[in-house]
Amino acid sequence: MKPVSFQRVGLFAKVAAPTTATLMPAILETLATCDVEVLVDPRAAELAPGARPTPPVKFGQKTDLVIVVGGDGSLLSAARAIDWAPVPITGINLGRLGFLADISPPRMEESLRAILDGNYALEHRLMLQARVGDTLIGHACNDVVIKRRDGSRLLELDAWIDGAWVSRARADGLIVATPTGSTAYALSAGGPILSPGLQNFALVPISPHSLGERPVVVPAELTLRIRPLLEAGENAEAVLDGQVIHSLSAGDELIIERSSHELLLLHPPGYEYFATLREKLGWGGRAPQC
Repeated sequence: MKPVSFQRVGLFAKVAAPTTATLMPAILETLATCDVEVLVDPRAAELAPGARPTPPVKFGQKTDLVIVVGGDGSLLSAARAIDWAPVPITGINLGRLGFLADISPPRMEESLRAILDGNYALEHRLMLQARVGDTLIGHACNDVVIKRRDGSRLLELDAWIDGAWVSRARADGLIVATPTGSTAYALSAGGPILSPGLQNFALVPISPHSLGERPVVVPAELTLRIRPLLEAGENAEAVLDGQVIHSLSAGDELIIERSSHELLLLHPPGYEYFATLREKLGWGGRAPQC
């Protein structure tokens, strides 16, 4: 399918970032010369004169592209704010990593002009959803982390995959990560890197008590059931993308499965996933001559 051009853009910005105020005028000027209408998150409205302040929850119905000025966390916050609407989202990276927000400020104008002209790559990123019983906690693009609330002691967890009991783990916690989240918290906990096109989840224990507790990769079609073993009065928590926290009590079972939503992640021309890994993770070597 041929890429489409965009007519109405939603704009988010990390207002607290020092460089946002200096970058915003250039972004708005570029968008104006590309003849697109700009709707802006009200929190950034003072940095975007002339743009129409619009509640983020309405971006899904009113925009056909969302641009985020910030880091990966800002991009995830924006996707959550628009309620995971099926609108492509791209990011101008002001953070340290930029696995998701991958437009560098020096290449902002060039990249935005190409994207608005229909020259881009679009990925459909797998997401998770978590619930306790029939109560939906929410959706996650990166991961769901189960851990003790105070983090001071090991947590015992029973885990089932599609109804089959897997193990009783003793660890500081458990990360259930998507391929997108495999380069986030899960990576620092020793988990595998999953290529973003894979339809899998990774279960990664955090500092397990036993060396036999290793990361496991499972198909995304399977349902995970996690039961923290808690005494009366004890609490654990499920944390979605580091942004949504849900308390877990004795007897609670957390159900984690594939979400009905996807993150539509848009990249500028020239994007290569493994080139991003080389840059962000400091992989060495020089490409051989073929």
